[in-house]
Amino acid sequence: MISTAAGCITDMVRDGYNGYIVPTQDPAAIARRLAALYDDPVGRLEMGARSRELYKENFTAEKMLGRLQAVLHKVLANR
Repeated sequence: MISTAAGCITDMVRDGYNGYIVPTQDPAAIARRLAALYDDPVGRLEMGARSRELYKENFTAEKMLGRLQAVLHKVLANR
């Protein structure tokens, strides 16, 4: 994955680990990262596997719902 650091992207993409974070409005940086991924099929597959693991550890519907419930319980307990 190639993205900028907008919003919560950096929660999901760790630069050099499971994707690349590039500066906003920098087409040359995007092109460099695309070329790097194209030229490294093994690294590309490894990054994909790392992304899948991060997803399973942090971003499944069950995990997200659990976090939302915890926040709601905390808010309701403090009202």
